[in-house]
Amino acid sequence: MTVSGKYQCSAAVLGVALVVVAALYSCGSKDGISSDLGGAGNDVVGELSSDVGGGSDGVVPDVDEAETVSRNDVSPLDDSIGDVPMLADVVLDEVDDLVLEVDLQDGEVTPPDNGFSPGPYGFAPFDTAGPFKVPTLDGQVDLQWIWSGGEDSYVFMFYHPDYEYATGLWGSSPKDLLKASPTNVHYFFLSYTNTPMADVEALKVRFDEAISELGMEALWEGRLHFVTVMPVTLVNWLGDFVKSKGYFAFAIDRFQRIREVGLLANVVGSGVAEMKYLAQEAIYFNFEWEREQKLASVQSVKVVSLFEGQELANDGFVDVVLPSAEEMEQYDTLEFDLTLGCKEKSDDNCGEWDYLANLYLCSKEEPDKCDVEIGRWITAYHRGGRWVTDASAMLALLKDGGTRRFRLNVSWQTYVTSLSFRLSNAGKGARPVAWHPLWSGGAFDLTYNPSKEPKSIVIPATAKRVELYALITGHGFGADTANCAEFCNHTHHFFVNEVEYEKTHPMAGVGVGCQVMVKEGVVPNQFGTWPFGRSGWCPGWDVKPFVADVTAAVKKGQDNLLTYKALYFGKDYDPKVVEGGDGFAARLDVTTYLVVWE
Repeated sequence: MTVSGKYQCSAAVLGVALVVVAALYSCGSKDGISSDLGGAGNDVVGELSSDVGGGSDGVVPDVDEAETVSRNDVSPLDDSIGDVPMLADVVLDEVDDLVLEVDLQDGEVTPPDNGFSPGPYGFAPFDTAGPFKVPTLDGQVDLQWIWSGGEDSYVFMFYHPDYEYATGLWGSSPKDLLKASPTNVHYFFLSYTNTPMADVEALKVRFDEAISELGMEALWEGRLHFVTVMPVTLVNWLGDFVKSKGYFAFAIDRFQRIREVGLLANVVGSGVAEMKYLAQEAIYFNFEWEREQKLASVQSVKVVSLFEGQELANDGFVDVVLPSAEEMEQYDTLEFDLTLGCKEKSDDNCGEWDYLANLYLCSKEEPDKCDVEIGRWITAYHRGGRWVTDASAMLALLKDGGTRRFRLNVSWQTYVTSLSFRLSNAGKGARPVAWHPLWSGGAFDLTYNPSKEPKSIVIPATAKRVELYALITGHGFGADTANCAEFCNHTHHFFVNEVEYEKTHPMAGVGVGCQVMVKEGVVPNQFGTWPFGRSGWCPGWDVKPFVADVTAAVKKGQDNLLTYKALYFGKDYDPKVVEGGDGFAARLDVTTYLVVWE
């Protein structure tokens, strides 16, 4: 079994992917796995061995404590994962002599009316999880009784001594997990061995010590569940689920959906599996819940679908009928709602690299000319994601309504793709009515700034607001000593009549610069060096538009002078080439518009 991790180059993002083993039931044999495996899942096995130096140990420190990344920090993993037996075979062999009589499904007391779904239940990712009861060190736990109607998530971790991934998780620091975790989560700990009671008793001692040391007794009371029987002996939904696929960890999110939890390992350091990464999933579940509540709170949303569950790779073209020009006048808010899903909703089937994904508007006069970029995303390492991006300024390009063609490029990787426009009126008192293209990017070197000519634009006297709208991401690393432009803090300086507006990237190169953004929607626990901070982007995230209100600087009814330059440490960038460097030259992907609101 090998790890795929060679540098790859494309017109999209130049990144490094950490691709680890695939589904436990579908690869190898009882005697070991000997084939090369593509894909990855949260039922990962094997020892993670890495030459990924530096970076973070996975704990989220204050930014000023975080290390920065060098070009050596993004080296691919060694091909040194050892053969391992199949979890399914090991577990089922042990169960042969057991009587499957741990049936706690039925109860005499009717569960409370707390919003627990009546089903139908399933076993696949994003299916609805079913009810179960389990015996624990603190008594019986019934999921229906502890279900909080969407307030909490439920995360499960399993132990088996024959798998280094599982032993790494089980033997890692409870203190680190508790420190990193939100408190609206229940953790369940289970063992596949024939001594589950002893296994969880020993683990509970370690958790009790950590809780005491942290002074968190009240916060975690009733939220840590140490299950005293083998999970495969349970005659209920959980037992059936575990027997359907041998997960070492999974979760039930706040919507009662089954969720995979990605790669729970320190991919930017030791490569060892650690339970503290379970907390990142709980943080992400909170983000998803809060996003859904926010979307549901918006009144009178017009949803225009472009793609709906279509398998896309490379370019997808679509002709869309937008509302009429009269109706478009009602809207002051535009959001792009993009989902890049995995086939069969499993991480195993998702693209393994972090690449650019772009949305373009095609010309009315030349429908085959589709080069006006209006949205940008970065795919995740071997995981899917959903992002809702405020792109209200782009209403200026769509104000005429009617039939328009769009091009969505999701990279060469295949995704189950859904994209819609959400149109609404937030009462902003104005709407975008005109746009002016400004500057694009290019190679980040001494030729960059001289190529950015000044712009002269007349702003109408009727303008209520004028905005600078920019999509800016840096790419390339390992070719110069500053590790630009993916991991360096290049700064962008826009001048409107000599008034400066600046965009910086202080998290670029910070070891956990992207990990700390899970709470803002970065997909966690990816199968690659996802925690590292990048310049203007993160793997598994939408590229947030830089929007500057420049109204105060413009002269209405007159010509306005606009200039732009990009700097590194306050100077034009002169790359210092790394002798023998095997990376990629610095590049800035820049799209900028001046947008007028009336």
